[in-house]
Amino acid sequence: MQQSKEFIFLKKILEKCRVRVTITNAESSEELDLGLRKMLGIDQRVLDDELARMSHKIIYRLADIFYCRYIFFYLPNESVAVVGPYLAEELTYEQLLELAELCSVPADKVGVFEKYYGSLPIVSDDSPLFVGLHTFAEEMWGGADSYRVVDINRELSAEAVPFFDHTESLEKEETKWKIQNLEQRYAYENQLMQAVEMGNSHLAEQLMQGFSAMAFERRLSDPLRNLKNYCIIMNTLMRKAAERGGVHPLYIDRLSSDFAKRIEAMSSINAVPALMEDIFSSYCRYVRQHSTSRYSPPIQRAVLHIGASLNGDLSLKTIADAININGSYLSDLFKKETGQTITDYIAQKRIKRATRLLTTTKLQVQTIAQHCGMSDVNYFSKLFKKYTQKTPNQYRKEMNGRLFQEKHN
Repeated sequence: MQQSKEFIFLKKILEKCRVRVTITNAESSEELDLGLRKMLGIDQRVLDDELARMSHKIIYRLADIFYCRYIFFYLPNESVAVVGPYLAEELTYEQLLELAELCSVPADKVGVFEKYYGSLPIVSDDSPLFVGLHTFAEEMWGGADSYRVVDINRELSAEAVPFFDHTESLEKEETKWKIQNLEQRYAYENQLMQAVEMGNSHLAEQLMQGFSAMAFERRLSDPLRNLKNYCIIMNTLMRKAAERGGVHPLYIDRLSSDFAKRIEAMSSINAVPALMEDIFSSYCRYVRQHSTSRYSPPIQRAVLHIGASLNGDLSLKTIADAININGSYLSDLFKKETGQTITDYIAQKRIKRATRLLTTTKLQVQTIAQHCGMSDVNYFSKLFKKYTQKTPNQYRKEMNGRLFQEKHN
């Protein structure tokens, strides 16, 4: 089926948001809901009679009785584009149980129902989707006044759902959904690991869009403990991904331990998405900052020694002796591979540590200088100003002021 370049571009945008796009025709809507009604044994089309009643130059936005959202419209070649299904918000387990009751789903089969909803992306704000849709519609139909958007809302009620004996359908679909969910979860985890391995934080953020806690198998009755366990698994996977990305365990272990404490301290399932996002972005940042995969083995060892000894003696001779290499050769090779002299590299690393200590602790400047390997506070202040254009006290005052404003805005 021939598709315009504009629609192909729109489809890529939607799929980047993890929202499914299907091309069909107005007479056939089978499986557009990913088999939900078939699983329930409901003999009705996924979009009811909406597709049959469609008109050209209208974008339909449908909220059906199963909490699923769809967007559909005619294409110039008379085929129909269907976007979805997706959820406007994550269903609570209680909502899921109520919906299962209305659909006559037996208690021992609710897990199948949960797997279905866990496979759907969450688009809490579909306005970004509609930016692309409106732009496409203006190009396709000739301007903003040439089309309109129609909202169709279906209320959920016992009368709205036909009661059928669908035990057989549920049993048949259970294995299929279990396999599909596992495949989706493993694919999702592999994509996140690849993003972290490359230090690609914007890709990790994109993958986090539509994160659904329901997508992960409920192994315990306590939903918070269940999600904490999954966060522990993801922390472990991302730690391995960062190691594959060239970050030494010396750095990773520190970060991993910090996240392990934060995971256990979580008191609400609402905190999970933000913590997961922080896990991915932090490991990506560590790969960008600490990866040595592009360096030769001698420079990898030198960089690791420097990172582990910022508060100690880091003369060229000390480093060369520590990694058992000639000092002059190390100096030349370091400049060739990193583009910096060892002296400049060490200074930047020490100042970076200093900026972190200035903003996260109340340590005196002299104490911070010592933690950065400089016993002479005057030399430390002079070096700090060279790299930041501010004295340590000026930097601390300015950054604390920014943090205060951000917290109270």
